[in-house]
Amino acid sequence: KISLEAQVKKQTERVNAMKARNPNLVQLLIDNLSYSIESRSSLSEDTLIAAWIADRKQCEQILLASFENVLKPPIDKAAFAWFKDTILSSSVLLLQNNDAHLYEKLVAIATKYANQSAHVMSDIYEALKKQPSKWQQLQAIQNETLIERQDHSKVSLLSNKKLYSQNAIESKQNDDDQNTESVNDFVDIHMGVNE
Repeated sequence: KISLEAQVKKQTERVNAMKARNPNLVQLLIDNLSYSIESRSSLSEDTLIAAWIADRKQCEQILLASFENVLKPPIDKAAFAWFKDTILSSSVLLLQNNDAHLYEKLVAIATKYANQSAHVMSDIYEALKKQPSKWQQLQAIQNETLIERQDHSKVSLLSNKKLYSQNAIESKQNDDDQNTESVNDFVDIHMGVNE
């Protein structure tokens, strides 16, 4: 596995090439990150680190909002599974902004909600001890499946051709640019899947 330092160096070069080729690609990268997180689509390590390098403040805001959304009780199992596989497994959590590492902010959010949940559970337990008939009402709560299939309209499948048409136009205008192929590959692989 490639070291975090090497990943940051590689993505810094990629982001600089994107900025040089078309500054709008950097905002497209951030928008793609936001869209992917909102729709819980897959995200590569390269995309996360490139977005962090492109705009740390905006990337951090997007990720912290995601932490809040996923960890806020009640925790949705599917959302947490996506979060665990996509965000928690990423080394982007080891990157540092001005004041703290991203993982430290994640731990603070998790601790806040864990404390709130413990307090709520204590209250429920005390209430059930006083009124056993309420236990039946609690058991009557049913689970609800919101999305059953991957082709549901809320699930991201490759549907937006705007990214590809813009990329094709830019490629024709910059054929002599040595980074064009690298940027095209990155856009196709890491940004096109979720648009």
